[in-house]
Amino acid sequence: MEKSKDKILDISSLTEEQLNMELEKGYADIKAGRTRPASEVFADIRKDYNLE
Repeated sequence: MEKSKDKILDISSLTEEQLNMELEKGYADIKAGRTRPASEVFADIRKDYNLE
């Protein structure tokens, strides 16, 4: 299953197998250190939606 980085993934449309694949990708990112602090993520969301 391919998805654009800009497209929001709607998990309600995934099969159990697809959901498990997405969760595995997230777990691999965590193990590899490809994470960001929540404070940075929320700051970006506030900026993107002009909530500051």
